[in-house]
Amino acid sequence: MIENKTNKPQRDGFWEKLSKLNRRYIYMSVGICVIVPLLIRMRLPIFITPPTKSLYNVVDKIPPEDPENMLIISFDYDPSVMPELQPMGVALLKHCFAKKIRVACMSLTVMGIGLAEMATEKAKEEFPDVKYGEDYLIFAWVPGWSIVILKMGENIKETFMADYAGKSLDEFPIVDKIHNYEQVPALVCLTGSSTYLSWITYANTRYNETICTGITGVIAPEIYPWLQSGQISGMLGGIKGAAEYEILLKKNKLSKVEGTASVAMDPQSITHLLIMLFIVLANISYFVIRRKK
Repeated sequence: MIENKTNKPQRDGFWEKLSKLNRRYIYMSVGICVIVPLLIRMRLPIFITPPTKSLYNVVDKIPPEDPENMLIISFDYDPSVMPELQPMGVALLKHCFAKKIRVACMSLTVMGIGLAEMATEKAKEEFPDVKYGEDYLIFAWVPGWSIVILKMGENIKETFMADYAGKSLDEFPIVDKIHNYEQVPALVCLTGSSTYLSWITYANTRYNETICTGITGVIAPEIYPWLQSGQISGMLGGIKGAAEYEILLKKNKLSKVEGTASVAMDPQSITHLLIMLFIVLANISYFVIRRKK
């Protein structure tokens, strides 16, 4: 019998093979792009964006060692977004410790108080001389988001009454002359949700408080209308925003230690480039195969 060569299955070309690529190779490639830059630092350039620079300037202008001025950082997030937001809190605290700006930490969420404590302990590794109760303080958690924000505008000490360990605020000299938002030049909300809207609505609109925010990368685009309106005075967007702030600290000789966000930027950048490459190749493969058919 004569074999009919026309019935032989055609071999897949390059693009056909690429379209059938086992997803495990993709996962392996992503893993390599994450691990290698952590082992071999590339130090890819990071450019400072205007929202980050604006937030830095807001904090930097707060008078140092002034008992009537205090920055408040609200850790309004939980451990699920800690990798993006925790470096922001540490960088902000280092800025305050280096410039001797009095700072208080708080949270509208229960778990945020523990994250605030972790951030202060991390920042103190570079500034061991700062003293709790004199240079920084962690307020107790108080339920009721909008009520807490509004009551702070009337009397901060009556709002919290104690620190996170349960000690009366009267025992700490850092809040002796702090009454309400008038003694708080700026408040920074770190969040992975829409909590920043509560600070805008009740603190900025009602009391004209200067509000800045540190936000996860996926939510960052939503902040730009508030930046343009001036209701938010500065923003850190995702891990890149945190890395930018760390670079500003090193550039201005306020910190000598390389932050975790700066270290994480190389793996993130390389992985993003790899994903973009996969998307381009997949689209080319699709159109080439469709044209052949």
